[in-house]
Amino acid sequence: MGKRKSKARVITVKKPVLAKKFKCPFCCTPDSCEVAFQKLDGMARIECRVCAEKFECTVTSLAEPVDVYASWIDACEATAKEGADGSGAAGMLDDL
Repeated sequence: MGKRKSKARVITVKKPVLAKKFKCPFCCTPDSCEVAFQKLDGMARIECRVCAEKFECTVTSLAEPVDVYASWIDACEATAKEGADGSGAAGMLDDL
């Protein structure tokens, strides 16, 4: 008579979880910005609860909240770059 074969332990690997709340780039409050998806319209909106800054962008069905936040940060950087170059709206006000 032999021993029964023991079962091998099942090793579960946890997937990394993407963030759903983000730090506001304007007021720097952590976990104050949340993303709301409107899948039927293909839009996503991120809003800060503290300073009430908002950003909307178009998204696909594969988009995640972190994608919307990255789009917001990119738009903020592009706006800051335009203001520094003098080619944006801030440059137009100086000409008047």
